[in-house]
Amino acid sequence: AAREATDHRSGHVVMAPVLLWVAVLLVLSCHVVIDATASGSDFQVPISSPTIHDTREQAATEDDAAIVDILTKIRAWQEGVDSHQTDALGKSFITLTYAQSVDGCVAAIDSKTGETSSNLPLSGKSSLRLTHGLRSIHDAVLVGGTTFAVDNPRLNVRMWPREDVGDELNRRHQPRPVVLDTELKSLLRLREENAGDIRAQNPIVCCAQDVFDAIKDQSHISFTSGVDILPCKREAGGRGLDLEDVLTKLRKQRRICSVMVEGGASTLSAFANKGLVHCICVTIAPKLIGGRVGLNAFAAYESCGKGSMPWCDFDFGGSDCEFVPGIGSDCIFLARW
Repeated sequence: AAREATDHRSGHVVMAPVLLWVAVLLVLSCHVVIDATASGSDFQVPISSPTIHDTREQAATEDDAAIVDILTKIRAWQEGVDSHQTDALGKSFITLTYAQSVDGCVAAIDSKTGETSSNLPLSGKSSLRLTHGLRSIHDAVLVGGTTFAVDNPRLNVRMWPREDVGDELNRRHQPRPVVLDTELKSLLRLREENAGDIRAQNPIVCCAQDVFDAIKDQSHISFTSGVDILPCKREAGGRGLDLEDVLTKLRKQRRICSVMVEGGASTLSAFANKGLVHCICVTIAPKLIGGRVGLNAFAAYESCGKGSMPWCDFDFGGSDCEFVPGIGSDCIFLARW
């Protein structure tokens, strides 16, 4: 009996503080409701903070809005040069686009083999979506032969838009892949190293006219099967193709009036050297490659380093030049050339 009395008293001792705290909380809650009502505001029950999933979805939506702004601006520039004409007066609209590290490198060079890296990861997911969005507003995506042979790229649109909603900037338009392969050696190498598999669908491979003439009657040559070969003039005094002739033939014979040039570095420089560029869109990733192994995007740009000034002073058109921060973890440089 004594033990029961003691347990009964200790129960009261334990329960008393609990009951006191419950009473305090009820009083405070009543004060909050009364104050809110008196001030004329609607009383709302607090909701939980956004989840990681909600935050990511919001960030993705903001990235998509920034991407649409970039695409809208480039589309307006395309219309400004009347690029959708296929006659002699038409002019192809050329966009240079690539990803680089903060120290200006687009690839790494293998110190043992001298080969450039294959698919060096630089861009984030949002920037890759921008790349696919840019592809969708051009008639063709162009790369050099080395990039074609080393990377075996698909050069199509897969990541933009999230849903094919039908309006112009959100339509999954597929551009034609175009490759500059003067001697057709890159095409042959790609066939040999990938068991004949080419990931790009129906690519146009531009080669020299004399190379085409040498193989066109040789039915036993199979490495050109499934590929649209377009013979073009050679560059005067050089080993490459005459880019103006390439663009003219693409425009007149394949109805390609806007071209997105993705690389590699020598191809980017070649278009810049000829003054054929209308727009440049560069993804700057927060990564460092380093000068010893890094390949600069415009290492072969001939207008730099002449005379007493070892640098270039570009005028990108004033207001038509901007940095777009916060596309994922990357920054985008966009300008009219």
